[in-house]
Formats: sequence, structure tokens, C-alpha cells
Amino acid sequence: MHSRVRALVAMTLLTLAIAGAEAADPSGDWRAVLRAHLADPRFALDGRPEYVVTDAVVVEPALDYALARVAGIQPIDAARLERAKALALTEFKNRLASPVGLRALEARIRERFAHPVITRVRAPGSAAGEALTLDLGWMPGELAPRFAGVEMRGQGENFADGRPSTVFMARTLAAALREYWQAQQLTLRFLAPRFGKRSEYVLTYRRGGFPDSRHGWVQLSTRNAVGLVGPYEVPAHGEDFGPYLAERFSFYENCAELLYRPRSSLHGEALRQLRGKCVDPVESVSARRS
Repeated sequence: MHSRVRALVAMTLLTLAIAGAEAADPSGDWRAVLRAHLADPRFALDGRPEYVVTDAVVVEPALDYALARVAGIQPIDAARLERAKALALTEFKNRLASPVGLRALEARIRERFAHPVITRVRAPGSAAGEALTLDLGWMPGELAPRFAGVEMRGQGENFADGRPSTVFMARTLAAALREYWQAQQLTLRFLAPRFGKRSEYVLTYRRGGFPDSRHGWVQLSTRNAVGLVGPYEVPAHGEDFGPYLAERFSFYENCAELLYRPRSSLHGEALRQLRGKCVDPVESVSARRS
């Protein structure tokens, strides 16, 4: 009789223990709970799900770190689980700032850049033409840790003089124009944060619509980009980016000035100096009109 009572009590206690564990964590796997916690977009770059890093080489050591510090004879309860989440998140952020974590985040950025978010509106001055804007997110490149986050290092194949290179932008714009060949206006937006600033770059190419005088021109404008003023405008008639891909000319020039008569002798001298830095805009316009 007593043995049956003891067995019944033991079974009841076991059932309650299992129920308690399932209430705190239905899966019963604390590592899985922590792993899901670290995959929350709130902890990702810009709070975006596409930038969530799930690479085991970054995540698993963070889980090991947290679980080792809350492990013991007693099962993990709700309070200890919250402490484990905080510990895992702290170590996860430390790992993201390490070389292996930066490389993992760079891979997420490249993937996001290859799949832009597209906005379509009517092209200015057009009854039916479309103006497309491609939001590319962060530009691909080497990252560096900064305070509690990351920023672009400003080095590597996509940069020149610490800023996005003309070759990178010309190559990206040319590829987008080939893919979206029907758009009358195409705009690319991307981020290249540096020096603690969220630097944004906007490239626009017009095939049609208003203003007609800017058809076949690239306009580059920036926001929060150190050392840049803009907007810059350069001709690329017929979507010929060869001079820019060959690094003979730069997107960081305001060649539109050459379309106008000098306002003064000083302005005329400035235009003469500018002429050698630009694809001849007069020839470009003449070719477009012929």
C-alpha cells in the first residue's frame, strides 16, 4: 500500500515537473530557445530580418557561453532562462564584431544587395512611363566594428579614396538598366555608413520624362556622406558607361555646368578646368538629338 502511494506521489511530481518545463519551453530544448532568441530581427543590422546572422560559427559559441553560466543541478527556470538570453545576446554581439562575425554579416549584405526592394511610380512628365526606385540596402564591402555597431571600412574593390567608387556605381547602374530596360527613369539607393554617419547614395538615370535636358545623364546625390556636397551630374548617353568603368572619368563631378555659358571670367576659368574632367556633354547631347 505504502509503495503504491510512494509510486503515485513520484509519478505526480514527475508529471508536474514535465508540465512546468513544457510551460516555460514547449520544445524542451533550451539551446533551441536561445537560438531562436538570437534570430530576432531586433538584434540584426538596422533591425532587418534579411540581415539576421544564423551562422553556427557565430551563434553556437554564444549559446555555449550562456548555458555554461546558468547550468547547474537544478533545471533552468524562467528567471534563469532570461539571464541566459541576456548572456547569449551579449556574447553574440561580441562575436558579430569579430572577424568571423563581420564576414558572416557581409554575406547577408551581399545577398540583400542582390535582391532590391522595388518601388514603381509614374515617371515625371510622362503619361505612361514608369520610374523605378531600387532600394539595395547596405552596399557590399568590408565592415569594421564601431561602438555598438558596424560601418563600412571604406577599403576594397568597391571603394576608391574612402568612398563608393565610380566603377562600382557604374557597374551596378548599368546592370540595373539592362534588367529594367523599359523603365523611363531608374533610381538606385544604397547605404555606405562611415565615420558614425548613415551615409546614403542615390543614383538616377533618365531615359525619358521630365526634364528632357537630363535624358542620358547620371545624377548622384548623397546624404550624410562626409566630404561630399553634390548633386553631381555626368553624361552617359546611350547608357555608355565605358569611360567611367575605365576610370577615365568620375561620377563625382558636376558636368552639367558645361551646358551653360560662363557667367563671368572667373566662372569661365572654372569651366575650362572642369572640361578635362568630364565626358564632353555637348557631344553627348548632340548625339542624343541626332
